[in-house]
Amino acid sequence: MPKPVLVIGATRGTGLIIATRLLEHGTPVRIVARNLVKARAAFGSNAEIIKADLSAPNGEFQRAFHDVEHIIFTAAVPPGPATEDQIRAVDYGGVVAALRAATASGFKGRFLYMTTIGTTRKSFAGYLLGVMKKGVMRWRREAEEAIRTSDLRWTIIRAGVLTNDGAGLRAVELVKGDIPLRARYKIGRADVAEVFLEAMRSRSTERKEFSVIWAKGDVASLGLQLQHM
Repeated sequence: MPKPVLVIGATRGTGLIIATRLLEHGTPVRIVARNLVKARAAFGSNAEIIKADLSAPNGEFQRAFHDVEHIIFTAAVPPGPATEDQIRAVDYGGVVAALRAATASGFKGRFLYMTTIGTTRKSFAGYLLGVMKKGVMRWRREAEEAIRTSDLRWTIIRAGVLTNDGAGLRAVELVKGDIPLRARYKIGRADVAEVFLEAMRSRSTERKEFSVIWAKGDVASLGLQLQHM
């Protein structure tokens, strides 16, 4: 049996789509979930579910990292207002806890992290997001830096403004580095999920960070774009 892919943040949003797509491809999936009822409702017995809390990692959390092929981290504070303590505990502290657990387990695969565009580029939309979610851009920058300075192989993917549109309806563009958070830079969660699956399989994305948005016109295939990251 192949090793599972550990998906952290798999019970909602993009993480749920990523885990579902992995299972559809025949890839074993392990997920960390705080709410077992919600996780079982989403995956039943199709995925291995480990009950643990990102903001308070325990022995079960550590066990989740043993003998996995790759780690995909999409977890974040849920939509809506959040205090800086909440943001720091999950958006930053959760990443740090995952990096430490992966290192302690002897993990040799890739750590793929989902964040948002605009973490390093000022914009009015980024300011408004920071008002609703106190300090979110700062703590996501800190999370990115923790990943970059770790000893793990990594990929950082910055997603544009997310929608619930299906995959493949529009061309997807990969942009090296970061771009400002603006309403016109949108992308469907399903398309972001496909980018993660392709990036996970591509050695060319190791130790690379890039933004992903819908393209205005025709662009090269996703695979070709990834090769030139």
